[in-house]
Amino acid sequence: MSDQGNEETEAVLKEKMDEVRAQAGQDMEIKIDEAPMAHSFQEWIDSYERDVALYKEILLEESTPAPLRRLVAGGLMYIIRQFDLIPDYLKPVGLLDDAIVLRITADLGAEHTAELDPKYMKQMFKLANDAESIRGFLGEGYRDLENYVRRQPEDAVHGITGDAVVEHASVRTELIAQVDEEMKSFEAGAIEDGAKVERELKSYIRAKLDAKK
Repeated sequence: MSDQGNEETEAVLKEKMDEVRAQAGQDMEIKIDEAPMAHSFQEWIDSYERDVALYKEILLEESTPAPLRRLVAGGLMYIIRQFDLIPDYLKPVGLLDDAIVLRITADLGAEHTAELDPKYMKQMFKLANDAESIRGFLGEGYRDLENYVRRQPEDAVHGITGDAVVEHASVRTELIAQVDEEMKSFEAGAIEDGAKVERELKSYIRAKLDAKK
């Protein structure tokens, strides 16, 4: 068979395979395989307002252990930072880094989560469990991000530190007010190109963390 004949045969086979995949719904599976975290990322975007509300409630809850309150404060402080790892206007990656920080914070505070009111405990453990998929997504870079998140309560934002939040109810109230102001501009969006989002997210996080070393 001539080269032209081979090319025509391959083209026909490809067309048939495309039809079969479309009929079986495999096109969607292929896209998911190319972007294995895209579904989770979309869920995190959709739950972001609820997750922030959870953090606010835990911050204000009188029974919250001090070490966990300090970490939770750091997670909320990250949200209101003007210069975080990824600018918020770069959507959706500019929101995903915030969602990731909330999950790593929950994981860092997991040893104290069992001391929370049961109505908060389950939700915080769920966020903490998501950190495992972030670890797999970032690979070796996860440790640098985890250390960065751990330092958030120490790095003052608008005059607020994690220690001050733990010690003073008035500072907690101020932090909540600033978070509420930040959330006024929040808009959940749909991830249209999962593979692109994953590439950009990794690239931004690695570049920013390398620059901070």
